Amino acid sequence: MKKVVKGNLLCIVFLFVIPVSLLLAIIFDCYFSSELASWLQAVGSILAVCSGFLFVYWQTKGQQEKRRREEQKLTNTAYFLMHGAFDSVCDRLNNARAIEDSVQNNGIGIKLQQMARTTEMIHTVRDFRISHLQVDMLQEFIQIRSQLVAVNKGINNFHKAREKEVKDRKDLTSSYRVLNKSIKSWEKFEEVAKCLDVEIKKCPIKNYPKLQEKLDEEAEKLKELENELENELGNIK
Repeated sequence: MKKVVKGNLLCIVFLFVIPVSLLLAIIFDCYFSSELASWLQAVGSILAVCSGFLFVYWQTKGQQEKRRREEQKLTNTAYFLMHGAFDSVCDRLNNARAIEDSVQNNGIGIKLQQMARTTEMIHTVRDFRISHLQVDMLQEFIQIRSQLVAVNKGINNFHKAREKEVKDRKDLTSSYRVLNKSIKSWEKFEEVAKCLDVEIKKCPIKNYPKLQEKLDEEAEKLKELENELENELGNIK
């Protein structure tokens, strides 16, 4: 910002010098040597060209600086919006986990409130203008957004099944597994954000240690299933 102001001041100075040099050239031509007047006119012409270049240069630089600030603001907003949505989904899944573990169908008011808040956060992220985001950040932003939508949908199905008291109740396994993928995407998202000078906050999952334990359990189960599948495929071959 200071550089832009400095450039504008220089342009003003040069623009002030030009008419003064022309006026001095006329005075010198009338009262002194015409050769000296020619020199003054030449100096004025040079200053006019220089001021023109400087004016264009500083105007362009000012526009670039303005665009950079707007992009930085957009990047910061994208990060903090996604952080809020991620935290809201973690909070809701953590409470659903507590209900699943306790085998009780309680806290209807809290569930509805959390559902509304989480859904609103996800909608805000979904409607966020992403066309001007950096390519690397854009890719991870879209990835995490779709994963959070899937986790939230899984929680909705879990609560609906419990409220209807159906025999084949939906569990939260799919939500745990998708959230595990979201955490990996979040780590990449943070790396990109750091490179773009965003002030990084603590990963939301770290606020929910019980949920983290559950995610680790599901990750181990999934790894065991993958190993069993590889062994079976190996035996077939």
